[in-house]
Amino acid sequence: MQHVTIETATAGDFEPFVDQPFKLLADDGHAMLLTLEGVQRHRQYNQQFREPFSLFFVGPVAPILPQRTYELTNDAVGTLEIFIVPIASGTAGTKYQAVFN
Repeated sequence: MQHVTIETATAGDFEPFVDQPFKLLADDGHAMLLTLEGVQRHRQYNQQFREPFSLFFVGPVAPILPQRTYELTNDAVGTLEIFIVPIASGTAGTKYQAVFN
C-alpha cells in the first residue's frame, strides 16, 4: 500500500486499519500505542476538498495527552502529523478524535 499523506488522506485510507495500532511519539521521546477505534464519515457540505471525516483512537488511561499535533506511525499508513483531541477517559482508556475537513 502507498503511504497516506495528511494533505490527501480520506476516510477510505484509514478504514482498513480499524483495530490496528498506531505508534505515537510523545514529547519526552517515549512511544505510546493508540488503537484506531473507528472512522466516521461526515456529511459533505458544498464542494469541499475532501469528504470530511473523523478518526477515533483509544490509548492508555494515563497519561492523558493534551490536544495538539502528534506524530503517529503505522506500518501500512506511514507517518503522519495529526492533531488529536482527548474526548473521553475511563477505565478502558482515553479516547481521542482527529477531524479532517
